Amino acid sequence: FGRPGSGRAPGAFPQVRVLALCETGSHVMWKWLVKSLRSAEITMAPALLRFLQPDRLLLWDRHFLTHATVSAVRARQAHLLARITSNRVFTPIQHLPDGSYLAKLYPNAADRRRDRHGLLV
Repeated sequence: FGRPGSGRAPGAFPQVRVLALCETGSHVMWKWLVKSLRSAEITMAPALLRFLQPDRLLLWDRHFLTHATVSAVRARQAHLLARITSNRVFTPIQHLPDGSYLAKLYPNAADRRRDRHGLLV
């Protein structure tokens, strides 16, 4: 599976990368994927998203927030709560009473400039 490196030598024990859909209250791992340590979590996500059920709330970290992954979550009719990176560009479309706002997530900068293919988030 691979060993983590420190620059001087490989780590003492082999490690795997695990990505899972789990229930937040009980911490039950419902569906999971185990890959080599060299696999990136973002490339593992699409295989798990097909198990996402309608009306579920998916929580994930900032590196998973892409146009493709949000589209996949919406296709499953699920909901999403995600952190975002500080360099992500969101222009408020409508400010909401709780201090949040609606904006659009675009696949790339060219689509953002032309206001096409945006997902309302």
